[in-house]
Amino acid sequence: MEFTIPPEQRREYADRVRAKARSEAGQRGEQLRHEMGDRLFDILAESFPEEYAARRRRDAGRAFVAGIAVGLLGRELLGRR
Repeated sequence: MEFTIPPEQRREYADRVRAKARSEAGQRGEQLRHEMGDRLFDILAESFPEEYAARRRRDAGRAFVAGIAVGLLGRELLGRR
């Protein structure tokens, strides 16, 4: 008993396997970049605690001001209705 696969089916299968491998490699690469960024951020926070704290305060202040601006704008827009 001989088992043969036509060339077009072999190509289709190879294309599917390659596409799946590329997709998985892309996902794994994205995960590694994310983990590396997290670790780098942790190292910087441990190495430069004063700068990290100052940056957190500055970013929190900016977020607070942006929140107030959005709130005032929203109140104005809702008040016009």
